[in-house]
Amino acid sequence: MKSTLSWAKKSTLSWTKINLVFIGVFLTLALIIISLFFRINRHFSETIIRSFHQDQLYLVRTVAAGMQQIINQLNQEIVYLSTLSTLRQEGISASACCEEPFRNFYRIFSGKVSSISKLGPDGRVQYIYPFDKQEIGKDMGNIQCVKEAYRSKKTTISQCFVSGKQALAINKPIFRTDQHEDHKDVVGVIRCLILMDTLTELFLQPLSLGKRGFQGKENIWIMDQDGLIIYHHNPDLILKNYWDILGKTRFRKKTQMAAIQDSLLYQAIKNGVESWGISPFWGKEKELYAFTPLRVNSKNWVVGITTPYFSLYALIKNNHWNMFFLTLAIFSTFGLAGYLVHCSNKKRSLLEAETEFLKKQVELEEEIKKERDNLHNLFDSMADGVMVISSDYQVGFMNQAAISRFGNQIGRKCFQVLCGCDRPCSSCRLSDQPNSASEQTLFRCHDNNKNRWYEISAAPLITSNRTKSIVEIIRDVTKERELEERLIASEKKYRTLVNHTKDLIMVQDFQGKVLFVSESVETLLGYRVEEFCQHQFQQFLTDNPVNDPWRKEIKGQADLQSRLKPHLLECRTKAGDKILLEANESSVFDREGEQMQIMGVYRDITERKKLEEQLLESERLRMLSLTKRFRFGEIIGRNQKMQEIYELIEAVSQSKATVLIQGESGTGKELVARAIHYQGPLAKAPFVGISCSVLSENLLESELFGHVKGAFTGAIKDKTGRFELANGGTLFLDEVGDMSLNIQTKLLRVLQEREFEKVGGEKTIKVDVRIIAATNKDLKEEVAKGRFREDLFYRLNVVEIRLPPLRERMDDLPLLVAHFIEKFNQQIGKKITGLSTEAMNILTRYSWPGNIRELEHVIEHAFVKCNKTSILAKHLPPNIIEHRTSEIIKTGVKSGLSRDEIEKDILLNTLEELGWNLGLVVQKLNISRPTLWRKMKKYGLSQKGT
Repeated sequence: MKSTLSWAKKSTLSWTKINLVFIGVFLTLALIIISLFFRINRHFSETIIRSFHQDQLYLVRTVAAGMQQIINQLNQEIVYLSTLSTLRQEGISASACCEEPFRNFYRIFSGKVSSISKLGPDGRVQYIYPFDKQEIGKDMGNIQCVKEAYRSKKTTISQCFVSGKQALAINKPIFRTDQHEDHKDVVGVIRCLILMDTLTELFLQPLSLGKRGFQGKENIWIMDQDGLIIYHHNPDLILKNYWDILGKTRFRKKTQMAAIQDSLLYQAIKNGVESWGISPFWGKEKELYAFTPLRVNSKNWVVGITTPYFSLYALIKNNHWNMFFLTLAIFSTFGLAGYLVHCSNKKRSLLEAETEFLKKQVELEEEIKKERDNLHNLFDSMADGVMVISSDYQVGFMNQAAISRFGNQIGRKCFQVLCGCDRPCSSCRLSDQPNSASEQTLFRCHDNNKNRWYEISAAPLITSNRTKSIVEIIRDVTKERELEERLIASEKKYRTLVNHTKDLIMVQDFQGKVLFVSESVETLLGYRVEEFCQHQFQQFLTDNPVNDPWRKEIKGQADLQSRLKPHLLECRTKAGDKILLEANESSVFDREGEQMQIMGVYRDITERKKLEEQLLESERLRMLSLTKRFRFGEIIGRNQKMQEIYELIEAVSQSKATVLIQGESGTGKELVARAIHYQGPLAKAPFVGISCSVLSENLLESELFGHVKGAFTGAIKDKTGRFELANGGTLFLDEVGDMSLNIQTKLLRVLQEREFEKVGGEKTIKVDVRIIAATNKDLKEEVAKGRFREDLFYRLNVVEIRLPPLRERMDDLPLLVAHFIEKFNQQIGKKITGLSTEAMNILTRYSWPGNIRELEHVIEHAFVKCNKTSILAKHLPPNIIEHRTSEIIKTGVKSGLSRDEIEKDILLNTLEELGWNLGLVVQKLNISRPTLWRKMKKYGLSQKGT
């Protein structure tokens, strides 16, 4: 008890210290109350000003809205008056036509309108209501707003002065009847005047501004967006610029804050934005202002109100004094009460301190006992064994887990329990210097004929720089150790498997950094594993375009799913060689399912690729040799008729017999003639050709037989004929059926006697020429009609070769198309691989009246338009595409279809040919897009429905 009292006396503060603490608390409370006083005052002032601004905004919004409504109503009514026929006629007296409508107008807007008048074309007043004789005949045409109404023929709204008072004038032009407004003649102007004072008072009176302590309309003002004052209670300020007035009343040297406020105020007025604030608006004194925009005609006006700040200052000042006295009273009351309470409790402070100390001591002992029990319960609930070892190596405590594992060993030495030895372990923490750090130890012991592993975490308890005891947590890690050993063995096995495979196995991150690579990298690329992992994988790639998709994925420009598909990569070895790898990559996920890395298997397929290329080359050569079976020189075709022609050409080319080639235009008659010539013994002799259909009779005779100088007009020198040029070789007579009978007779003589004379010459020339003739006509029919000599026909028709038209050998169409594509690829320099299925279907359905020559021109046309690797239907000539439409019409007419059914078929086929591209369809069908939509809706055509 004595110790308790002495502790209480020592812990009790002296009265001086208590007083100092009390003063400190009192001052702190005073500062808090004063701070609260200022915050309440500031909040009250801001609330009053904010409420006042709301009242101002409500006022100016009411005035602006009312004025806007009145002006709009007046403008609408004046527009109606301007449309009255009585006002728009010039011959009727102004008083007779204006009195009734003007009186009604004035009665409707009674108290709002000062007067309404009609001005004539010369700008003079014709009539005014209320009637004023002095105003009749007054010239108003010199007023700017009236001039503007006459000139622009549009309604003008502006401010003016009437009898020294400011007014608002609305001027509406009157146009002559039965004319367009833009070209009407102005026969007069209706002019309506509204006094600004009357219009403003109309909206201020219902608001009862006098009850609020304001000065009524004297605070209201109106100005335009440029600062021109339209209305003010001071007449001297009207029509003056606000910014000039502001510059004269403000100090010459403005502060930065004043300059910023002027700039913001200017922008708000200029842009017609609603605003409010506190500033010296009209002079040097502070004013509370608020303004809102008013739209008048095409300009923005501003309706505003200003109130001197001193009108609110008295209310705010009174509130300040009230709050000050209230705070002073509260402060004094709290101070006195605190002092009395402190004096009354000072005698009991010592006894209370002693009692409190005893209570705390008892509670502390109970808490220690509770904590000890809780600690034991905590240790017993742990799955790991816990042992407390004293400084003499004796076990002082064991939890239930330790007892169940080792038995109750309390009182024995720790090294006897854990290690089964007679002396302390070399790694025991009790024998070391004091160190507060914990330590983990792994050891193995033989327990129940089994080797078990234990992990011991030892933490020393140090008192007075000495280790008094150690708390050891013992965990059985036998299963974890076995799993770890299995994992290590499994890792060794799989690493051996990975390193002995020929394929390259690699793990990368999404930026291409190599995280792991198998030892096969040394065999494939020549790099050591450590050297390879120091670089990013893209550094080993070549510039081959096959690597572009991989680079796009690394840069984040492609979808990861495309990279995870099997793809090819070309790499450069350390020796500089290039190898081709087949990559199969997959994602590696973490426990949350997020993609972490990319693992891939890369196989060297360089040799396989070479073998494939060799196989493709051999296949190409095989197909080339196979294709040659369907060619004969420059003639292409595998049709059965063409095979027979090939055999006939081979047979006839070995003799000099005369050959007659018949076939339609464009079937390749000249190619057959050249094949006969160059496949036979005359291949090195000359081959001379002439078209008999393009020359007149005289020119054809001169071309065939030649002429001597002076034989006819224009023959200035001797000319060698085609027979003489082809001597010893072959003469090809194209379109021989178009020869005249005279030329036929001379040709027959040459074929019979092998001699001829030049035109105008007398010398006989002998020749040895093989004749190959070609025609697109039926010579038998020509002989029957008497247009071709029968004897010449039999002379020419020794061997007849009849070429089939393209429509009879459509199975040759793909070969011919491939031939022309290869030809134009070499000529133009493009790399077109073939035709789309739709384009080939169009060519297959075409009748080909121009035969192979027309097909060549069609492919050449498509080459000019095509900018892709495949020719599409839209690249074909229009007549080829439109042929399908004409066929549909013919088929529909024959089948008895209606016009709508035929139109539906044409529209559907065109949409399918052009891939449902509506822009191309409207161009081809020459219709508008709305028409196309309407017809598609009519016939129920849609890409989804089709």
